[in-house]
Amino acid sequence: MANTQAIKPNRWFQQALNPSSLRFLTWYMLFISAAMLISASAFHWQGYNLPARLYWLAIPLHGLATGAIILISRAGKPPRTDGYLLMLLASMLLLGWFLHDSGGHTNPLISVLLLPVAMAAAILGWQASILMTLCAIAIYSALTEFYVPLNSNSAQLHGHAAHEHFMQLHLLGMWLTFGVSALLLLLVVQPLAASIRKQKEHIAQQREDTLRDEQLIALATFAASAAHQMGTPLSTLSILVDDLKEFSNAPEIEQDLNTMASQIDLCKTTLHDMMRKAEQVRSESTQAIQAETLLNQLQKQFTLLQPQLSLQVAHPIPDTHVIYSPTLEQALLNLLDNAAKASNDNPLIRVSENTDETIITIEDNGPGLPANLSDKVGQPFVKNDKNSGMGLGLFLSNATINRLGGTLQIRRNQRCENTVTLTEVRLPKTKGSPHGQHSIGG
Repeated sequence: MANTQAIKPNRWFQQALNPSSLRFLTWYMLFISAAMLISASAFHWQGYNLPARLYWLAIPLHGLATGAIILISRAGKPPRTDGYLLMLLASMLLLGWFLHDSGGHTNPLISVLLLPVAMAAAILGWQASILMTLCAIAIYSALTEFYVPLNSNSAQLHGHAAHEHFMQLHLLGMWLTFGVSALLLLLVVQPLAASIRKQKEHIAQQREDTLRDEQLIALATFAASAAHQMGTPLSTLSILVDDLKEFSNAPEIEQDLNTMASQIDLCKTTLHDMMRKAEQVRSESTQAIQAETLLNQLQKQFTLLQPQLSLQVAHPIPDTHVIYSPTLEQALLNLLDNAAKASNDNPLIRVSENTDETIITIEDNGPGLPANLSDKVGQPFVKNDKNSGMGLGLFLSNATINRLGGTLQIRRNQRCENTVTLTEVRLPKTKGSPHGQHSIGG
């Protein structure tokens, strides 16, 4: 018996993050490096002595870490939680070193210790957020007891004057640090929140697509079973009609039998076409079909569906190609059939294009969808009470068009004194014969 081992989920520190999170880390690291450099320069200009190791070790090390983050972000590889957390911890420790050598808790830059905590809370999980919070509290607490006091080398400042000068610098530094920190939080947290909202919307859309696909699979299963079961009765009916012709002497009955035979043959042809197209769909072959060729095929198929009507084609037809799969033709035929039944008149089809899309518009004089059904095009078994259909045509057509990256919209349009119904199908434009596609009729 083969050994089987369950795949264990990644631990919290092994989880992959969104690649865009590196961009926010880059902005944070740049801000901390700039804040350390500007703060050290300001202390030097104001006559305060800082240890030389800040200029030769702490600030350059943080700059190197920032450069490494920039290189990693350009590589485009999704970061992991552990690597992201280590960079935030390294940045916090270097910042703590800088604060220790530049006045400790008296340095107005100390409030910047909250930024890596905010970064962890916004991007990482609760475990990393707790760890960053504990580290920030520990560093802040240590800086209240252990630090290098700021000493001025200016001989003009003594006693009360020196204290007043220091307090002015401290208040100015606190104001600048607060303002810049608030601005950085706005630039980081707001895009993060927008990214999270977009991700949730994407997940919700994926759930809807999954539900729709499950419904399509169920319908396809029932349709395949029905097609298989219909083959035998149709063959039996065909034999019976041929037998009845031999015993029929009345011309009227013979004409009816001929009509029945032609309808049975049509059903057989339809089933064979369904099986053939299903095989093409199974192979997932997409094609680029010329718009004029597609309209010619639709005219022929529409004549079989509605012998008493004729599909009108608007000219000129643009010399463009349409993304095609075997299901697209059936989807458009469903829409044309709905238009013909709604208006009892010849529908009109036209093809137009813009920069990014090919637009197929079906026009009829019918009443269109009722207001209570206009937002339910993508749902199965939704139908107009005046229509005896099953309510699947629009659902299947919409699902097919969505699968090809397009959209379906049905709307009413006032034209001169008449109001017409426009069924608009928008498909992504394809240029000729894309790589990996076959061109039909072009």
